[in-house]
Amino acid sequence: MRNDALQIPQLEKWTYDDMITFLPEESRFEIVDNVLFEMTSPSTIHQRVSVKLLSLFLNYISQHASGEIFHAPLDLVLNQGNVVQPDLIYISKEKKSIIERKGIFGPPDIVVEIISPSTHVRDIAIKKDLYEKFGVTEFWLIDPLNEAFEIFTLQNNKYEVFAFANTSGIVESHQLKGLVINLEELFKN
Repeated sequence: MRNDALQIPQLEKWTYDDMITFLPEESRFEIVDNVLFEMTSPSTIHQRVSVKLLSLFLNYISQHASGEIFHAPLDLVLNQGNVVQPDLIYISKEKKSIIERKGIFGPPDIVVEIISPSTHVRDIAIKKDLYEKFGVTEFWLIDPLNEAFEIFTLQNNKYEVFAFANTSGIVESHQLKGLVINLEELFKN
């Protein structure tokens, strides 16, 4: 839905409670530092990458019985003023208590953001800092247009680059040993 089709109040500071009060349940909005952002629909390139990653996660989880994977749109509520919809969210069995009917309430183990032209700055800078601040153990940043893949891990409360590949090569999750992504397979149509 578009902003102009909805009667969205002009709030100085948005919260999760405001979001569930004023916006339709299935809407695509995020709140970062109490600022409301509308999410656009992903491109077909974005969707292809997302589906391939989801399949890799599902295969890994079925072999290792390690946790659950969720995909957008689903709210990740970090606190009242920070509610985002990452492309993929992985939660280990140890953290399953953060899974609720309406979304994920607390920092998951892995968050995956697939960069789109409309979300580039928000994904690379703002959301990366947000995930770091709230203690998301591993953050994947994928740029399909440039065929780049970066994995950040939390070290002493700061993200460090754990793996990087561009165009070809493989990256492996730090959190999920043995979860390997081949870039040539990920980015081919």
